[in-house]
Amino acid sequence: MLWALIYWFYPDGSWRYEVTIYVETPEGVKTGSAVHKISNSTGLFGFPEAGNAADIEGEAVAVDLGERGVLFGLISGDLTSAFYKMFPVPGGHGGTTPAGIRYYRNIETGLTHETTCEGKPGCMQMVMFEDLSDPTSVKTVNPQDLSATFGVGVSLQKITYEITDEPATKKVEKYMPAYGDMERFMAWFRSLEYNDLRRFGPDSFNRGK
Repeated sequence: MLWALIYWFYPDGSWRYEVTIYVETPEGVKTGSAVHKISNSTGLFGFPEAGNAADIEGEAVAVDLGERGVLFGLISGDLTSAFYKMFPVPGGHGGTTPAGIRYYRNIETGLTHETTCEGKPGCMQMVMFEDLSDPTSVKTVNPQDLSATFGVGVSLQKITYEITDEPATKKVEKYMPAYGDMERFMAWFRSLEYNDLRRFGPDSFNRGK
C-alpha cells in the first residue's frame, strides 16, 4: 500500500516518440526519422507538486539529400518543452508535474502532431555541413527556406511526431560529422559568439546514450 501511494504521488516514468522530417525535392519526397525517449521523476524529497526537469535520450534526424548533402534536425533539451506543448496534459497540468508524469508514462501510442515550422511547436534546429569530415564547416539552415541551402525545388513538407513504444534508434552515426580533433574544434567553438546557432557539439547528434 505504501509503495502504491509513493508510485502515485511521487511518480517516475519514460515515454517515446518518433520524429520524422519530410523534405520535398525535385526527385521526390525524402525522409529521415529518429526515436527519442523522455524520462522524468518526482523525488521523495521536496514538494510533490513541484515540477522536475526531464531528460531526453536519442539522436538527431538525418535526411540524406544525395549530392545536395545531409540535412540534420538536432536533438536538444528544448524538445522536451516542445513535446509538452504538442501533447498537452489534460486538465491543464504541467508536463513536469506528478500529474503530467502519470499521464505521459501511460500515453496512448499512435497519437500524432504535425508542424511545418510556421508557428506550431515541434520545429527542430536544422543544420548541414559543407564537409562531413570537418565539423567547423557547419551551416545553419532555415527550415522555411531549404532551397536557400539545398537548391531550387527543395522545401520542408512537414515534421511529424508520433507516440511510439519502439526503442531509441541508432541511425545518425553513418552521417554525423567526424569530431576527431576536439582540440581544434573547441578552439573554433570558443571563437563563436555566445548566441551563434553553430555552438553545439556531438551531444546534439547523440544524447543520453
